[in-house]
Amino acid sequence: MINYGKLSLAGNGGEGVSTMTYNKEISAGEPLGLLPMALVGLGIAFILYLALAVNPPQPSGNLYALTPTQGGKSSFWGYAPRDVDDLESVVSAIWEEPLYDVVPSVAPLAFPKDLDSIASTTRKNLFVRSLLPHILRVNEGILERRERLEEIGKQIASGKKPTRSERSFLLESARRYRIKVEGDGGVDYGALISRLLKRVDIIPPSLAIAQAAIESAWGASRFAQEGNNLFGQWVFSPSAGMAPRDAAEDANYSVARYTNIAESVESYARNLNTLWAYNDLRDQRQKLRKEGRLADGHLLAKGLLLYSVRREAYIKEVRAVIRQNKLTLLDHFELTPVERAEIIELMGETGELDFRPLAKAQNV
Repeated sequence: MINYGKLSLAGNGGEGVSTMTYNKEISAGEPLGLLPMALVGLGIAFILYLALAVNPPQPSGNLYALTPTQGGKSSFWGYAPRDVDDLESVVSAIWEEPLYDVVPSVAPLAFPKDLDSIASTTRKNLFVRSLLPHILRVNEGILERRERLEEIGKQIASGKKPTRSERSFLLESARRYRIKVEGDGGVDYGALISRLLKRVDIIPPSLAIAQAAIESAWGASRFAQEGNNLFGQWVFSPSAGMAPRDAAEDANYSVARYTNIAESVESYARNLNTLWAYNDLRDQRQKLRKEGRLADGHLLAKGLLLYSVRREAYIKEVRAVIRQNKLTLLDHFELTPVERAEIIELMGETGELDFRPLAKAQNV
């Protein structure tokens, strides 16, 4: 059995936060092989796509596969826990003995309805372990796109013109990251890459987890439970999402609803990386990268002034959650692949296991 390294949360006596401690002791374990996920031909891939569209996964405690992001480094297993006992059993098995800086590529697609029935410290412990793999998965896809942008940028700087496929990739990236360009002809691709690199960058896990904890009450809020919305994101249509109970009758917005947690995290990262309101955050992140420093959730929180109507008070709360829970430790973590056979070994043969591929991360 592969070993992963330990994280633990200890209550500090207060209602709002817990303290995270980290055991850097390395446990011995066998190296983990990559999950064989090859599909034979586009026909099979298309059939799988249609099958999922017609018969989406149901919350029955089964396991599903999220395919690698952007041709990524590892497969990501999502499961639908029926209750908090399911969630605790999977988390305790997968995270039993973690290695330093390594996170298993397994996470729930939704939080169980009875999440708030357990002790606060236990709930926060499960919340961090459930959300961290999703954030790292999205960041992995973002970094792969960024690496390709940097590679093309180096070729352009050396005097080479981008190929047709490279131009297509750059224009697609511009659309995805909401940068307006005037068609293919006459585009300054070097300048476009510079603009893209400011946006195509990771979200520190410490920042994402702190915001999700605040916005979703550590996964127990109504919007987290009914619509997998962990970040308080809105949609400007009263009928497209979930109506706040205190919304005015003529309100033109609602709280966004997501199919699963993975989709919610993708949307959150896309918003921070594209919306004008968070340009200051991106400026600070770019500055840290140029200085050779890791993206710092505590510092980047300064760019969240427009995320909440509470403005400075919200920034102060985000930083408090990061500091009091020592979430910056998580900014160094990376995903490691997990084989299907190992998941079955860890979880046992109780119940029927159903593995199905879901769509790749579409918005990173």
